[in-house]
Amino acid sequence: SAGIMEEGEDAMSFFDRTGAAVRDIKMDDIVDNIVLERPEFVDESKVAAANAAAGLGAEAEEEEGAETGLRHPVEQATVLALCLDVANSNPRDGITGDEMAPYIDAVVAAPMNWMVHSSALLERSWLECESLKRRERGIFQIQALVDQHTTRLTLTQSSAAAIEAADPAERRLRFLHAVAYPPRWELRRDLAQRYAGFGAFATAAEIYEELGLWEEVVDCFKVLERFGRAERLLRKQLEANGGMANATPRMLTSLGDVTQDPTFYERAWEVSRGRYARAQVNLGSYHLGKGKMAEARDAYLLALAVKPLQPDIWFRLGAITMRLKEWDTSLNAFSNAVMQVPDAAEAWGNVGAIHMQKDDYESAYPALQEGLKHMRRNWRMWENQFITTVNLGKYGEGLYICHQLLDMRDARAAERNQKQGTHGGVVGSGARDDKKGAAKRPEFNVKYLGILVKRIAVENDAGRELSHDRLLERLGALLDRAVNELPSNPVLWEILSLYHARLGDAEKLLDCRARQCRAAQGVARWEREADPTNEVVACLIKYARAVLSYAASAQVYEAKMYLASSLRRVNERLADPGALLQLKELREKVEAKLEAGQETTTELPNETEL
Repeated sequence: SAGIMEEGEDAMSFFDRTGAAVRDIKMDDIVDNIVLERPEFVDESKVAAANAAAGLGAEAEEEEGAETGLRHPVEQATVLALCLDVANSNPRDGITGDEMAPYIDAVVAAPMNWMVHSSALLERSWLECESLKRRERGIFQIQALVDQHTTRLTLTQSSAAAIEAADPAERRLRFLHAVAYPPRWELRRDLAQRYAGFGAFATAAEIYEELGLWEEVVDCFKVLERFGRAERLLRKQLEANGGMANATPRMLTSLGDVTQDPTFYERAWEVSRGRYARAQVNLGSYHLGKGKMAEARDAYLLALAVKPLQPDIWFRLGAITMRLKEWDTSLNAFSNAVMQVPDAAEAWGNVGAIHMQKDDYESAYPALQEGLKHMRRNWRMWENQFITTVNLGKYGEGLYICHQLLDMRDARAAERNQKQGTHGGVVGSGARDDKKGAAKRPEFNVKYLGILVKRIAVENDAGRELSHDRLLERLGALLDRAVNELPSNPVLWEILSLYHARLGDAEKLLDCRARQCRAAQGVARWEREADPTNEVVACLIKYARAVLSYAASAQVYEAKMYLASSLRRVNERLADPGALLQLKELREKVEAKLEAGQETTTELPNETEL
């Protein structure tokens, strides 16, 4: 018969005759596939010439097993064992998968036995499920391996002919103990997990339901937001198991998830005798959703006392205790989070922020440095690091951080322009993007430049020598870049005027004061609102004082005309009376200076306040 070795027949002839009828899913079977099954050469003639030079003929290429050298299923099973040894003795990364692939390809290339070939296809599928472009073929292959155990018509077993062509049981059992092929129910469970990881929770729920894994079914229903069906299933299982008295902690916790009743979490915690951490985690999440921070904190502390290796829960606890201003508890929580996940950038940033709240800038500095190492585009951490470096006297790093913040601003502006160009046909889309981006990432804070000017230029860091670090030159380059990118900000022009006052450049100081006035008047309809009007008056007062101090005759005349025209536009009912009176007196002094023809003073005013 076909399944029995005939008298005088060798093993190789027997396996050649019986074969291995296993459904092998090809890459071409996948819809919209762009990956080749095997590498293909552009010029096959060069490949043939290379084979001829090596003494390999066409018959050698077509001979079965010539590429792998495997002639017996036992040899193939040994190769698969070596493949598993590679997986068990190396870390789970892409390199390990590449090392396993040649072993599997050697077995798949020459099918000889049903069980050995199925094991090779299964191991190949496990590897391909880790690949973005091959995971679909991997899941379909596992589905085909599951379907070949049934007589049902399925996606991978779509005809009666395919069912009849399947190997009988006696042939499938050969070499069963020579390979690590899982039982059918384990294979189906693995398939359901793959579907759930792929996002096909409905299909995974069906498989879990057939296997009787009710808790996994409920988890899938919760993701699908089928809470009513999940609740009915849980209550049905509870009745079948003897009611609430025999309920497991996981079932009670799942029932609390679908009903949003915290008493089920508390019951699960009692049933587990305080050992089921998930009950307290979900109870803490429930209280957090209701805004009960203290209750959420207590629940997370109980969960972490039982199961401390939960970095996400440590982070959540740290965020809650920061809101409650419990800095010691928060610092401990974030410290545990970064110990378990060293590249958790936001946790490092929060550690630095807590140290800043304690005025411990020495400890905040390395924490923020570590956070920025892993998340360079987080503007909040950059701003906190700026405050830290200034308080530590690291002004050079403060200048570098301001450049980084300006770079991020430029990147955001380019991104907004690109979005507006892409969605130009959608009415209001650009405005929504700008508004959303502004809420998450504010514009550059020019007050940081004022802090640097005050510390470096005005106060001169208590007389420290600055020529070695060239801080003044670097500060000037930063200010020039800032005014080129933000020319309409009056605060920035005032900061620049203080910088030029420190350098003794009177002409540039006067120019900055004039530009400050124009920037303040650039606000739309400033004459109709009180705050913009008072800001314009304040800028005009500073400009008039600078003119009185050192302006030349031509500059005094220009200032007189400019002050006169600006005063005509000021609404006296909105402006502060005292400031407006002071501005008028300064204008009169400017006119008197012009009439007297006074010369420019050589001493600059002592401007130190922003």
